[in-house]
Amino acid sequence: MKIQILLISSALFFTFSCNKKTDDKRTSVDKIIDVVIETSDGQSVEFPDLYNFVYYSLSDENPENLILVRKLMYRGFKINESGRGNYPPLGPRIINVNMRKEDCECNVSKIYYSTVNDSIFQTTEKISCKRTGR
Repeated sequence: MKIQILLISSALFFTFSCNKKTDDKRTSVDKIIDVVIETSDGQSVEFPDLYNFVYYSLSDENPENLILVRKLMYRGFKINESGRGNYPPLGPRIINVNMRKEDCECNVSKIYYSTVNDSIFQTTEKISCKRTGR
């Protein structure tokens, strides 16, 4: 019964929210980033459909070119440090960027997941934020 109520309420929410026209220029990604920053509880949110293409090689990408990093920089965040590596033992390639604005610290990761084809990578970005108490 609880599942049915949840499904019905979700359907109603999406029906009305998808039809609602607004002058708000922010995308759904921007709105989710705002919620992550506001709550700053350390929970990660991953955006699997942020890139609508696949990578055919691992690039030495500049951390400032990550989509979520650019969105945080627009909000006044500064890069503290960045790095790259692989999740052991045979995990995905990852670029990590640590950013800060006042007492909010955010970590952005770009993850290159392997696919069935060894030379094709599916990419996502993930963000988490927490209050530092400063």
